[in-house]
Amino acid sequence: MHESYEPASLIRRFLSYCIDILIQVLLFTPVWIWYLQGLFSDRSGIFLLGYSTLVVYGFAIFRFIYLSALWRLGGTAGERLLHITVIRNDGLKLSGARCLVRALTIPLNVLSLALVYIPSPHRGLQDRISGSDVARI
Repeated sequence: MHESYEPASLIRRFLSYCIDILIQVLLFTPVWIWYLQGLFSDRSGIFLLGYSTLVVYGFAIFRFIYLSALWRLGGTAGERLLHITVIRNDGLKLSGARCLVRALTIPLNVLSLALVYIPSPHRGLQDRISGSDVARI
C-alpha cells in the first residue's frame, strides 16, 4: 500500500458494507414490492416459478453495477460516509477493469472469510485478486 494511506479497519469496512446493502435494498424496493404482491396473489405460481430467478439475478446485477460504478467514481455511499476509499496497491485510483474484477470476486470472499481476514486483517480476497486496498481518507 502507498505510504500516505492508512488501511481501513474491519469495523469501518463492515459498517460501510451494511450502509451500502441498505441503500441497494431501498433502491430495489419497487421490484421487491412488485414481486411480493404477485407472490401473494391468485397468480402466485407464475411469480414463484417464473420470476424468482429473475428477481434474484436482477438484484445481483444491480449490486454489481452499483459497486463497480461507484468504486470507479471514488467510493460507494457507505465508504464516503465512513471516510474510506478503495485504491490500487500503489495508492492510485482503481481502473474500470479492477473495479469489475473486485465486484465479481466479492462472492468468493464470503466463502473464504476466515481464511482471508485471519492472515491479513486489512485485505479481503477481492482486494488480493484485484490488486486493491481499502484505505482511510
